[in-house]
This record gives sequence, structure tokens and C-alpha cells, in this order.
Amino acid sequence: MSWRGRRRAGFVAVITILDEIGVGLLLLMVLPLLGFRIPVGYIAVILALLAVLSLGIYKTTTPALARKPAVGIEAMAGLKGKTLTFLNPEGLVRVEGEVWKARAAEGYIEADREITVKAVQGLRLLVEERKT
Repeated sequence: MSWRGRRRAGFVAVITILDEIGVGLLLLMVLPLLGFRIPVGYIAVILALLAVLSLGIYKTTTPALARKPAVGIEAMAGLKGKTLTFLNPEGLVRVEGEVWKARAAEGYIEADREITVKAVQGLRLLVEERKT
């Protein structure tokens, strides 16, 4: 994990701890002032469940925070799609729900075949037929 990813993960951990403290203060101090009495045992169970939930969320979101965001045209390489027309060597493909002009990397590709994007050349995708 990069330094920036560790910093984000640490920030998430601190926010989670502050959230637990806030819930604890609400249950222990504010609600009794409003006339709601909650037994201490129930408060302990509630805080323990929230801690387990927060830990689960932390464990599942930390990898996403550490990953470099895939944006821009470079992010298209490796995406899967389908040919809409016969590519000999050019035609139309659908990738991520959008129609693109494409060029077959080698030879030709028949219509309605699964493809993988190899590269982007201007506004045209360079694709190859996916091996099954």
C-alpha cells in the first residue's frame, strides 16, 4: 500500500473511532437528559456491534482507498466488449454500454463476438477477439 493509501486508511480509522465516541456520548449523556434511560449493558452491546460493523467496513473499503483510480482513456485497455459489426479490419463494438469505432489488432473479427480492448488510438479502439 502506498503512503497516500496508508494515510487515507488512517484517516478512515480515526473517523470511525470518532464516530464510536459520538454514539457512546449520545447513548450515555444526551438520551438520559431527554428522558430515555438505556441500561449500560445494552449500550455496551450496541457499541460492540457498531465496532464490529465499522471494522468490517474498514476492511472492505481500505483496498479501494489504496487503489489508484482508473480514469481517462488509458483505463479502457483490458475492458471487455462485443462486436456489433464485422471488423475487417474496422467496424463497431460495444464496450461498457457505449458504441465505439474499432480496429481488429489482427486479421478480422466477425460480428457478435466477445472482444478485449488492447489499446486506444485516438477515438478508435484496437481490439482482439477474446479466447474462450
